[in-house]
Amino acid sequence: IGDMPLHLQVKLLHVLQNMRFERVGGNKSIIVDVRVIAATNRDLEEMIKEGTFREDLYYRLSVINLNMVPLRQRREDIPVLADYFLKHFAASNNKPMKGISTEAMTAMMEYAWPGNVRELRNAVERGVIVSKNGYIEAEDMPEVITGRIKPQPEPEQPRERVRDLESFFERQRLDMAKKLMVEFKGNKSKVAQKMGISRSTLYRLLNRTGEV
Repeated sequence: IGDMPLHLQVKLLHVLQNMRFERVGGNKSIIVDVRVIAATNRDLEEMIKEGTFREDLYYRLSVINLNMVPLRQRREDIPVLADYFLKHFAASNNKPMKGISTEAMTAMMEYAWPGNVRELRNAVERGVIVSKNGYIEAEDMPEVITGRIKPQPEPEQPRERVRDLESFFERQRLDMAKKLMVEFKGNKSKVAQKMGISRSTLYRLLNRTGEV
């Protein structure tokens, strides 16, 4: 809604106030009975001060407000969303995909996602399209996500939240390590290489489950 030009804002306000409109070129009013869900990532109150958004439309729409939590503050959703988008774009591109490599998932978990879910969706779509082996690898991801281009600094988070995220990410890596140990029949060198970590880090992970 924050990108709607002023002349269209007037038309929308007219419809919401009168619950009727006329088709282009028509002379008969059409009565409507609708509820409107509007979304924006812009500061509408600031736009009102700047004269780029109508105040009367803002208060007409602003009945129940929901503030969406940014993706960087709910990182536990990243693997779930990434898997969903992977399946979606694999089907739409008729391209069989096996999954997302640990290195690529690590990069996604550590990235700040200023573009939120939309940016994640685009990143996975790109990964599916350019993938060569059925996995989205780190090199298939946009450079800003993998750190080849320096990202914007992430807003500071409460220490408790950071510890929760670190714990979640560590569990994700441990689960992946255990799956790869089965896939590579206990070959720790191949597992470490696939995960993009050192053998010592892999030993530390596996030591928690007594599998070393």
